[in-house]
Amino acid sequence: MPIKILSNYSDKNSKLTKQGHGIVQWRAGSNQEEIKASCNDANCLFLKGGAFMNPVDGTIIPGKKIVTIPGTSMSDPIYNDSKGNQLMKVDSCFAISGTPYLASYRMQDDPRLKGIEGLKRARGAVVGNASTVMSKEELEEVDTTIRQSLKHHILYDHAWRKNPWVLDHAVASCNHIADIRAAISMGASVCSVVLPQNIIDQYRGKKVEGFHMTQCPENVSPKINCINCGGKSGPLCDAKTRSNLVIMFQQHGGNSWKRQKKAIMGNIAKNATPDEPTTGDKSRDKRKRKIRVSMTLEKLQKAIKQGDRQTIVTIAENAMQRVSKATAKKYRKFLEVTCE
Repeated sequence: MPIKILSNYSDKNSKLTKQGHGIVQWRAGSNQEEIKASCNDANCLFLKGGAFMNPVDGTIIPGKKIVTIPGTSMSDPIYNDSKGNQLMKVDSCFAISGTPYLASYRMQDDPRLKGIEGLKRARGAVVGNASTVMSKEELEEVDTTIRQSLKHHILYDHAWRKNPWVLDHAVASCNHIADIRAAISMGASVCSVVLPQNIIDQYRGKKVEGFHMTQCPENVSPKINCINCGGKSGPLCDAKTRSNLVIMFQQHGGNSWKRQKKAIMGNIAKNATPDEPTTGDKSRDKRKRKIRVSMTLEKLQKAIKQGDRQTIVTIAENAMQRVSKATAKKYRKFLEVTCE
């Protein structure tokens, strides 16, 4: 019986590859049911997301007890408990609700993609959790096969508490700082944690149990992703060739401020872009409208980055003319402007 993985070559995932280069990636599970079950068995917090958690000790705080300072175009939202401790809103998993999981439906009936045969170089378990769907021996075979043709294998696992043997091959995916300490005590060589950017900024450069905390290079540079991370020394997230590292990833799932902010900016740009006379060609008019909205969005992003308040105010005024008073109020708060 094949090992329960699905593998394929991809040059479309911008987080893993760069233009002109691809990478083989494998999914933990040979069909969607096994993939989803592997994540459930790992008790992954990201499956649902949305809870408010203390990033230090992992305590979950009921939503009714949260004090929220809304995010703006220049700052992330801040969540505090009743004692003033900063919390984070747990993100939801992009992989299990996005393309990596959905694409497995097309792959699961192709025998060429199942098991070890399609594997040469890889980013492991791009969706699904390896140690809850594979045995220790099976993962060892996958890892050995990859490293016969490539020095580095990038793999994360959420169930390291349940299956500590996986730390021989995988980065320990942690939920909070206390998790990181526990993973290190159990033998992790590299840990990862997903945090809001404003909490990453508090920990960057610090150490936990002697492990250096650094932000994922892909988060901070458009020129870096898994295919070239770390240069000749190899990716930071290879548990066998790296050590004493905690990789902090900016939240990027459905609950992340990054995605919420992008949606708000897009709506402002859409409403700030005036309509033009139609040509009678609906397809052409739609394309032209899309281009104009993109130009407005680019202008707004540039203005925010450069602190160009006049341009921000002008775009805000244009947008607020086309929305309800309640939405206009949200735009004003988000852009931190006082115009009507």
